[in-house]
Amino acid sequence: MVPGLAASSNGMGAFMDDVGESSLLNPNALGALGADVERSGHRAKRRQVVRATRYLVRLASLALGVWFWGVASTRGWRFVINFSNVPTPLQVWHEWLVVLGQSHFYMDIGMSLLRIGISFGLASVLGIVIGLGMGMSRLVRDIVGPYIEILRPIPAVAWIPLAIIMWPTNESSIIFITFLGAFFPITLSTVHGVEQTPELLVRAARTLGANSGAVIWHVVLPSALPSILSGLAIGMGVSWFSLLAGEI
Repeated sequence: MVPGLAASSNGMGAFMDDVGESSLLNPNALGALGADVERSGHRAKRRQVVRATRYLVRLASLALGVWFWGVASTRGWRFVINFSNVPTPLQVWHEWLVVLGQSHFYMDIGMSLLRIGISFGLASVLGIVIGLGMGMSRLVRDIVGPYIEILRPIPAVAWIPLAIIMWPTNESSIIFITFLGAFFPITLSTVHGVEQTPELLVRAARTLGANSGAVIWHVVLPSALPSILSGLAIGMGVSWFSLLAGEI
């Protein structure tokens, strides 16, 4: 063994012996340590109880809603909302089991997922690229921005007649409508995220010799990523509503 390492090991062993001896000779320290461990255990149990209670409250809330639905449908309540023609939860559950046994149900789900995948993928790529361009270039924003602001408020349902006329097949028109539902939230969220990038970081990267591509990849995109992810989440939700409108 190396002499220096042996001396260090002996010194550490002596230190641990001293600590252990002092702990044994100091009952107050042992009592405080035991109290801390006990308090930590109580806090962990309290957190588990609180978590379990929250889940029970959520389940009870859902059960209460289903119970109210069943009572209102069975008795045909017509106070503000007419429940006389609303099926009961048991009827819905029975029809759900029937649908699960039909093959075309799974084919329809597969087609909807395929449409969502194609349209959302295109909207994500184009939305992020265009959003980066609008956020980093005033010229791109002046050129593309007016189209975004004019077309963005138009609901997906209003695009259906034009999509039927413009696109050769129903499938392409549905994908187009679904694409529009996801494109605008992703683009605007990307623009907002790029605008929030600290200018100091961009200047520091350029000072260190980074080119435009490196600045975008290593500075702008990481800074804008939270906003981009929020736009993707919003775009996915809106795209499902747009898909429903297109398929109907």
